[in-house]
Amino acid sequence: MKILLCDFFYSGLVQDYYSTIELEGKSYDEIKNGLVEYSYQWLPYFYIEGKKNNFNIDIVLSEDFLLQKKWSEENNLKFSKNWEESVLYQQIKIARPDIYFFAGNFKYYNNFFKKIKPFVGKIVCWISAEIPYNLNLNYVDLMISDNKKILEFANSKGINSVKMLSSVPLFNDSIKSYNNRANEIVFTGSLGRQFRKRNNILKYLIRNNIELQIFGMGLGEDSIITMPVELVVRRFVPNIYKYLYNNKLIPLVNSIKDNVQDPVFGKRMINVLNNTKMVLNVHSDFDIDYAINMRVFEALSMGCLLFTEKNKEVEKHFEDKKHLVIYSNENDLLEKINYFKKNKNLAKEICFNGQKEISKVHSTSSRFKEFINIIESI
Repeated sequence: MKILLCDFFYSGLVQDYYSTIELEGKSYDEIKNGLVEYSYQWLPYFYIEGKKNNFNIDIVLSEDFLLQKKWSEENNLKFSKNWEESVLYQQIKIARPDIYFFAGNFKYYNNFFKKIKPFVGKIVCWISAEIPYNLNLNYVDLMISDNKKILEFANSKGINSVKMLSSVPLFNDSIKSYNNRANEIVFTGSLGRQFRKRNNILKYLIRNNIELQIFGMGLGEDSIITMPVELVVRRFVPNIYKYLYNNKLIPLVNSIKDNVQDPVFGKRMINVLNNTKMVLNVHSDFDIDYAINMRVFEALSMGCLLFTEKNKEVEKHFEDKKHLVIYSNENDLLEKINYFKKNKNLAKEICFNGQKEISKVHSTSSRFKEFINIIESI
């Protein structure tokens, strides 16, 4: 069985990786393999697991300009303006996989899936985000998701679907002890206006003198007066918006903007978590009670004390005050943070149990075996 994985990375992760290496003289495979390892993401690590276990498996990172250009050059193919689709099409046509496992942008679902169908055995898709109402799923043979809403949607459309949780690669040998970590409490993630609950919790903690480090992106204006300015600049002069945002000149009005540092991805994020005692997590409205976001797996795998809000899906797989700490509201969260600051031995015990549970049940190695069982059954 030949498997071709297709994924995409945040531009910040790709830029971080390229800033750490010298590209000149490196082949496509060398660059790709380095980026996969740097990513610390479960699907690319399926590629590593597959190679390690002698599967016929490859991965394409379809929206990485430099990487896809390098592949085109090595294969003597034209690199056109619509390279995102044209290069991926050629990669699939050459590979002719039995399983094409796609976790990329929704824009590929319509005509592109129709074009590649003659060259693949089965199209299997991973979806964890809200699905556009007009998405064409006619060419999808199996949908895999960690979100109950998405699985229900697939069933309503007559599409085969199966649940599979996310996972994390393990780096147990390099994890710092709890007492040797410099950061007291950290939040890392998106801060866009759609995450109102998340932003309100962060503001509440800062108002109550919690020394919270925030690594985030997408922080918006708080004021309805300055909001139109942000929207106009972002839409019509995105490069200027990026400059102003990176230099903290916008948002003009937001009470936590001075607390927000640049977002971290891949190994940089793992290094931050490895130097952090406590991690705050707030699920999106789409995920709450229906899915477990990646931060749960990442923080627990790195031996952090994770605070996450009440979530039925989390509580199916992890136990409160054994693997992590569940809070019910802002005040409850504040009290629990202060409690565990004073009770470090109990905090360390929970961290140990959480990390052990991830290693036992939720490693990428374990999940890859589950994935293989799934695709072998279709």
